[in-house]
Amino acid sequence: VEINVGKKMYYVDKAGGLYINIKPGKQILNGKKAIQYVRFRHDKLGDIGRIKRQQKFLNAILNKLLKKGLIFKSPSLIKDVFSILETNMTTQTALSLIDFAKNIKKEDISFGTLPGEPKYIKGISYWIADSKKMNEIVRKYFLPLDMDKKSDIIKKEITPIVKYENIKIQILNGNGAPGMAAKISK
Repeated sequence: VEINVGKKMYYVDKAGGLYINIKPGKQILNGKKAIQYVRFRHDKLGDIGRIKRQQKFLNAILNKLLKKGLIFKSPSLIKDVFSILETNMTTQTALSLIDFAKNIKKEDISFGTLPGEPKYIKGISYWIADSKKMNEIVRKYFLPLDMDKKSDIIKKEITPIVKYENIKIQILNGNGAPGMAAKISK
């Protein structure tokens, strides 16, 4: 994927097996360099900078796939993509999503970061969302347009449109503290 890398990215974590060394400038990133690009977070923006790079990378992939219609023309590519994904999605659901994606226009896709601020709590970095701005985003992107203008709905707490029985959440423990996923799920 072609990316214009904004600055030199260098970081080595021998224990974690992470070696990042990317020069600035416009270039085509192979798989190895792409992983380095999307994992780098050792600059003044930290995780937020990494998220912005991940969004930029996904946007570059989308541009390539949507511009050429590549993914929809190659059943073998679809098979390869699904061979590297871990999902509980049925084949029928996956094919339905691919069929749906054929009609997506580039201008209908946007990336963003939830408004908020970074904060360290007990030595761990968190992104603390601005709930007022978050509600504005939910209204803009997830409430029907005609409902968005009704003042009585805006004054109330936002009610999701999604049916709760269709939502599945999986909590994984990524911090190494035993029992943390169970604690969070409660």
